[in-house]
Amino acid sequence: MTKYETKIKNSLNLPCHTNTLYEIESTEDLLKVDFNKYDELLIIGECTNLVLPSKLNKKVIKSKNTNVNKISSTLYRVGSAVNWNDFVLSVIEDNRFGIENLIGIPGSVGAAPVQNIGAYGVQVSDFIKSINVYDFKDKSFKKLLKDQCNFGYRSSIFQSKPYFIIDIDFEFNHIEKLNMDYEGIRHLITAQNKDITSITSKELGEIIIELRDSKLPNPKLVPNAGSFFKNPIINEKNISYKNFKKEDLIIWDYDKPNVKVGAGRLIELIKSTLNQEAIDNLHSSHALIITNKNNITYDDIIKISQDIQSKVYKEFNIHLEIEPTII
Repeated sequence: MTKYETKIKNSLNLPCHTNTLYEIESTEDLLKVDFNKYDELLIIGECTNLVLPSKLNKKVIKSKNTNVNKISSTLYRVGSAVNWNDFVLSVIEDNRFGIENLIGIPGSVGAAPVQNIGAYGVQVSDFIKSINVYDFKDKSFKKLLKDQCNFGYRSSIFQSKPYFIIDIDFEFNHIEKLNMDYEGIRHLITAQNKDITSITSKELGEIIIELRDSKLPNPKLVPNAGSFFKNPIINEKNISYKNFKKEDLIIWDYDKPNVKVGAGRLIELIKSTLNQEAIDNLHSSHALIITNKNNITYDDIIKISQDIQSKVYKEFNIHLEIEPTII
C-alpha cells in the first residue's frame, strides 16, 4: 500500500489537493487504512464524475487492481482500476453482445456500477453478476449479488454505503443480439448505407463512438464531468408550460403517470435566461455538459449548476438533479 500527499487529477481540471492518498494494491491494504469514522474517507477512480474542491479534507482511497481474469467464455472478473473503455474493447473483441453501447464512457470499471452508467438503451447493471467489496463500516469483505446492489436509473447502493469495490464479475451469456433501437444509432446506420441485419459488434461500437464524439466533448480536450444533470422522472401532470408547449420538450414514457423528460432540452429552452458565465461554459452542442474552458473554479461550477436548476424549475416546475458527485 502506498500512502502519500498529492494533487488529485480530475476530468473537470479543477485544482485539488489531499494530504492523504491510499493506493490499494491488495485486499490486505484495505485493513491498513487508518481512520476513525468512515465519512472521513473518499473512494475515487479516475475522477471523471466528481466535482472536487481545492482542498480535500478527506483520506482518499484509490484502487490499483488492474487484473482481468476470464473465468469462462462468458464470465469476466475485472479489477476496479481497469479503464472502462479498455474493458469494453476487449469484450467486443470476444464478440460478446450488448456492452458495445457503453463504449467510450470515461472512467474506471469500479466507478461504473456506482452510478449504474448507461447509454443508448443499455446500463452496466445489465451485465453485472456480482461485486466483491470491502465494507469500511463493518470492516469486512462481502460479495454482493446483482439484486443486492439496488440498481436504478443512475443509482445504486454504492452511493450510500461505504463500500470499496475490489472487482466485478460481468456475465455475457444472456444477450443474444445487438441493441440498435436508439434513433441516433439507426440514423447513422442508414447514413452509412450499412445493412442493419449484418452489423457486427465491432461495427456497432464504431458507430456509437462516432455518435458520442458528435455530441459529447472529450474531457482530455475540453474539461468536463459528462452529463451534469439526470433526465428527470416526473408526473406529467406536474409539468408547467409558461412560455413553451409540450411539443417543445423531449418526453419518453416511463411508468404511468410518470414520464422521463430530456434535461438537455429543458436547459436549451431556458439557456438565454442564464447568467453569462453559465452560457459561456455550457457545451455548444450539448446543453447537459458544463465545461471548464476558462479555468473556472469549484465555486463557479456550483453557481452555474444552481442557476440552471433555478431557471428550469421556475419555467417548468421540474427540479434537475445533479448527476456527478459534488464533494
